[in-house]
Amino acid sequence: MPNPLSRRLFSLGSASLGAAASGIAQAAAPRAPAGPALIGVIVPTNGRLGLVGDEAWRGIALAYAALPPGQRPALLRVTAETTRDAQHAVGMLHGKGAALILGTASSTLSFAATESAELANIAYLELDAPADGITKRGFRSLHRFGTTSSDAAAAVRAAITGVIAPGWHVAPQKLRIGLLFDIGATDGAFAAAMLGALADAKITPVLPIATATGRYDLDEPVRRMQRATLDVVIHAGQPGGAALFYQAMARARWRPRMVIGTGAGYALDTLTALIGAGFDRTMVVASPNYGPASAAIARAYDQRYAIKPRGAASLQSYLGAGIAFQAIANSTAKIGLAASLAATSIPAGTLANGWGVQFDHDGQNQRSFNLLQQWQSGVLRPIEPGQPGAVAPILAF
Repeated sequence: MPNPLSRRLFSLGSASLGAAASGIAQAAAPRAPAGPALIGVIVPTNGRLGLVGDEAWRGIALAYAALPPGQRPALLRVTAETTRDAQHAVGMLHGKGAALILGTASSTLSFAATESAELANIAYLELDAPADGITKRGFRSLHRFGTTSSDAAAAVRAAITGVIAPGWHVAPQKLRIGLLFDIGATDGAFAAAMLGALADAKITPVLPIATATGRYDLDEPVRRMQRATLDVVIHAGQPGGAALFYQAMARARWRPRMVIGTGAGYALDTLTALIGAGFDRTMVVASPNYGPASAAIARAYDQRYAIKPRGAASLQSYLGAGIAFQAIANSTAKIGLAASLAATSIPAGTLANGWGVQFDHDGQNQRSFNLLQQWQSGVLRPIEPGQPGAVAPILAF
């Protein structure tokens, strides 16, 4: 079967970036002659963020393949693993005349890429990087489709005060809560928001622990948690960090009464295969996963990649990319791409994951939300009351 992306879709690895335009100085160089609209995609596909980045890319590629052949812009993926990669990628895309950039599965990469894109006057749609500060810099070219760290923290607080504490028949303030997080931009931003959200609920965490990126094990933090006899651990971590956490708990033969993981990493089914039965009943706060409304997208994913979707990152990116493609179709010489994105309005609940679109003055989508979910028998299920398809939470971890 012919690859529907073969004619206009290309991929450039980060190893090729040495020949690309570098920094903001080259980003200001003359742009390539006008031609078919070019969309750049900046994502990590290796390293600690590789799984989430690759899943996001698959969603973008599926959305592109769903376009009528005559309406497909050119699409160029650039792999970025560091902030320097991200800056170089923007310079290279500017030199090729990119009209819009999609990204990035990483707040660290997003901070760098979106700043470079703003200086180069390229519209940028951030699909999923959640750090609050990304859309707090007054940029005119930037919009974010996904949620923020503060949104995730509020959802975790609601899980503790509205689900866990009532289910255990205890006041939330009596729970012994720990917070484990990586010091990177994504997880560090969440930790700051989480501490604020807990303070608003008059909850004082017993043990906040920050860990360095690239750490080989979490045995020492887990021993501290065990000594502190924690009831709940909130973990902001990428897939590798989650695996290390559960491995350390298994070695210690200890676990809290409940773990709440945040972000796209905890929503990947790769972890259920890697960690095994010990991962079951973990609660997850992340964007909504595939469900009945997104069944057609899941089938397209299965047909293209010969496996079921690995997580919600592909669904979110599929829908966000669709918004970008529509903005390109709606833009004109008088209405630029950033203005076309800003004018996008989709009622809440309309999109296949339950979201809508309404960007505020900072470019933040006000109709996106996080969902409380739980791994039950190897399937990530919504447990938030009132959500379509929600099941009862299992509170015995």
